[in-house]
Amino acid sequence: MKADIDYIIPNISYMVYRKCTPEWHLATRSLDFYNLMILTEGQCVFAWKDGFAKLTKGYGVLIPPGTMHSAVTDPDDLMHCYAFNFRYHCACIENDEVTIYDYKDVPLPLDMVFKVTNLDRIVNILRELNDMWVHQRQGYKIKANGLFNVVIGELMGQHRLKGIAPAHIKRIENAVDYINEHYDTPITIADLAECAGLSPTYFEAEFKRIMGCTPIEYINNLRIDRSIELLLAGNYTIGEIAEKVGFSDIFYFSRVFKNKKGVSPTNYIKSS
Repeated sequence: MKADIDYIIPNISYMVYRKCTPEWHLATRSLDFYNLMILTEGQCVFAWKDGFAKLTKGYGVLIPPGTMHSAVTDPDDLMHCYAFNFRYHCACIENDEVTIYDYKDVPLPLDMVFKVTNLDRIVNILRELNDMWVHQRQGYKIKANGLFNVVIGELMGQHRLKGIAPAHIKRIENAVDYINEHYDTPITIADLAECAGLSPTYFEAEFKRIMGCTPIEYINNLRIDRSIELLLAGNYTIGEIAEKVGFSDIFYFSRVFKNKKGVSPTNYIKSS
């Protein structure tokens, strides 16, 4: 059973929007949790055991637990940044059983130093998050952790796409759009490759690199998600649902459903 980093449950213990004074620095230290900083203004030199980096606006740094590090702002260009201390857990769901993994067991798939490519969107989320944290209205921790999850998801998404040309990503997005519009009809790899303007073999490889799963996995995941909506509505038989979401074979539908949800469609309805 393997934890899925997509099922991350963050827990912020501290956050701040820091506007540094000329004297600001971090003495060499290590922490028992993750520390994330995203710069919105100024400069900072960040050092760790194996190197250092000069960070400017639009860059971030993620320090894993146990990493010795230090930092100092540029006194002539004072750093402004959002900073977080946090832990998290990851859930694994298999055969209707949930296993929770600790943050030390499942590292975040991010570089220590990274450029935030969608800075305006991230800053808008961080500004809202900081407002929640400062005013501490009822339920703020649940909402803040939810928004922080969005930030982590954005950073993980840009990490996965690092080094891939935007025009190339657009080719795969065209195929994804086609799937979302035609998931209830037969779809072949040749159809999708044509949408992307790539050969079938190259398309499959690029789809998995960009989307993190194969085209067939993406199609089946979408179809199963749609089938659950119909199952819960209670208006259709299993065979009708299979056909409505694009499965021509009810037995294949049931097999895929059980593989992804741990139970058959019939038992899923009974347990809902």
